[in-house]
Amino acid sequence: MYEAHLSHIKETSIIVHLVRSSIDDNVTHVEKSIDPERDIETIELELILKDLEVVGSMLPKLERNSKGDKKLQVWVEAVKKLEEHLENEKKASKFDWPEEFDDKRKELSLLTDKKVIYLINSSDKDIPEKLEKVLAGKEYIVTNLKFEQEVRDMSEQEKIEFTKEFGLGLRALEELVKMSYKTLGLLSFFTAGEKEARAWTIEKGMLAPQAAGVIHTDFEKNFIATDVVSYDDFIANGGWNGSKLAGKARLEGKIYEVKDGDVMIIRHGGGK
Repeated sequence: MYEAHLSHIKETSIIVHLVRSSIDDNVTHVEKSIDPERDIETIELELILKDLEVVGSMLPKLERNSKGDKKLQVWVEAVKKLEEHLENEKKASKFDWPEEFDDKRKELSLLTDKKVIYLINSSDKDIPEKLEKVLAGKEYIVTNLKFEQEVRDMSEQEKIEFTKEFGLGLRALEELVKMSYKTLGLLSFFTAGEKEARAWTIEKGMLAPQAAGVIHTDFEKNFIATDVVSYDDFIANGGWNGSKLAGKARLEGKIYEVKDGDVMIIRHGGGK
């Protein structure tokens, strides 16, 4: 794997690992054969080796700076154990990280400590038993990317008819987005006014003032309350006025935990 690719991956929150399985043999593979289990192992090992390089390069400086600093010395010992863990070809996500160093763990942003979704490119809905065992306990999606390309090129009406005819649900990209949100613990809420509607991404568990702060920091500082209605009720009742008349819209305060799909109007010190 090229160094440039690895550096790009470091900046991501989640890795989507595209794995080839039982697809057109006329398309060549760099290893001259189709072996998804081998490919997963190869990529994971490359990522482990990169993490090992990062940890190994930082240890000498850490040791020098830790003299006389007991807390830093504890961190140095943890990093040494992490280095040994990686040398045994184990992912950083499987390391027993000390809780007091959560911030330093995030700063490291090791490649094998990131969440992973496996996108299995296969002409069959059912993947081989051997591959299924490798993916046990992992997040993965099975799709046929050639088929996905064909569907993508259709008109919207053709897509609807085609998916109905063949009993298909979410396409891979939609499923990947939903799974990514779930894996990262994210959700979306909406703001909808007369001029525009917009989606905002936040972490699950955020309270209304924190969510308002994603729109603008002043909204969090001066938060008063928020009008809330679910997306389904908002659409079913034709917007805010209909939702209020139907009793579906409500006013929530500072301790309200924002739900996925909420449509909100933020009330703050500067007005709505």
